[in-house]
Amino acid sequence: MAEESKFAPGDIVRVKSGGPVMTVVNHVEDGRYYCTWWQPKRGELVFDFFYPVILEKATEPDHFPVVQ
Repeated sequence: MAEESKFAPGDIVRVKSGGPVMTVVNHVEDGRYYCTWWQPKRGELVFDFFYPVILEKATEPDHFPVVQ
């Protein structure tokens, strides 16, 4: 029986133990969430998979200044 999705694409989440806020991209068949976040030190967008047990909805998104 398939588990109901805890997060939806576009939700802002973070790992419960800390770290940057991430955007949920997709919920994959094995139950993990494909998330993306900005890595300022590397200057790139990063993607990875996370199990829902380690994620929580972010209460405050990180804010980076807009570079013009």
